[in-house]
This record gives sequence, C-alpha cells and structure tokens, in this order.
Amino acid sequence: MIEIPLLSFSQVEKPITRSTFLIGGSASAGFYTGVYETGGTSSNLSIYFTPSAGYFIMDGLAIGLAPRVYFYLSDNSTFTTLGLSPFAKYYFQNGFVVRLDIGYSFSTGESYSNSSLGFGGGLGYAYFLNSNVALELFLNEYINVNESSSNSVSNSLYFSLGLQAFL
Repeated sequence: MIEIPLLSFSQVEKPITRSTFLIGGSASAGFYTGVYETGGTSSNLSIYFTPSAGYFIMDGLAIGLAPRVYFYLSDNSTFTTLGLSPFAKYYFQNGFVVRLDIGYSFSTGESYSNSSLGFGGGLGYAYFLNSNVALELFLNEYINVNESSSNSVSNSLYFSLGLQAFL
C-alpha cells in the first residue's frame, strides 16, 4: 500500500482567533488603452495602495481600518485619491477570505476635485507562509458614488495582492 502524505500540501496553523491583531496591506495596478470610433486613442495607468490594520473580534472575523491611496495617470489628466475605509474580513479555515468595506475618499488633480462614497467587497485566498504571515490574492469589486454635481456612479473589478501579519 502506498501512502501519500496529504499534510505536505496543507498550510500551517492559521492565527485567525479572537484577540489577534492584523497588520498589512495590498496593492494593485491597471493599464488601459482605448481606441475611439473617431480615430483617437487614450491610455491610462492606475495604481492602488491599501495599508490596513484590524483586530479579530471573534474567531475568523476581523474588523479594522484601511486608508486608500490611488494614483491615476492618463494622456490628459492626473489625479490622486485619498480615502479611509472601515472593513470586515472573515477567514475560513480552508484559506478562503471574504471582505466587505465602505469608505469615503477625496480626489484632486490638475483641474479636478471630487469626493465620493464607496462600497466594496472581495473574495480571496490567504496562503500562510508561516504561522504569522500570509499572502492574500483577492478579486475585488468596488462601487463609487461621486458627490460632484453629476452624482455619477462607477464600478471597478480588479485583482489585488496583499501581505498580512498576524500578531
């Protein structure tokens, strides 16, 4: 009889228990190039940084705050967005993670300023490198309601990669 050691594929014990602190962050970037019917083109680069700090209020469930920093560069405009988002993350024993957040942000650029209220969430996976550090990959969706005169709504779907420390 041949035995395959399944434990060699498992991760270390996950420190997702009550009274544990969570410190880390994530980043993502995107590049877009568009061609219009009129013959014009447009391209932009966007970069997101989201540091975070939280606390497990019960086994598996952490709540905390995440400042958001977003840089947008395009052919004809540049702006920076700063925001703050309370969040809740639930870690399952199998490594999957669900995140929900709501936040307020302010954007400013060369001839642009705006504030917005955002709602978001994500489904991800936390790969524990050891008992205190995990890499997290998320698929996120974020909806912004701009508080400008047009009250426009935008929706973003993106991947992010993060590093979390559990203390």
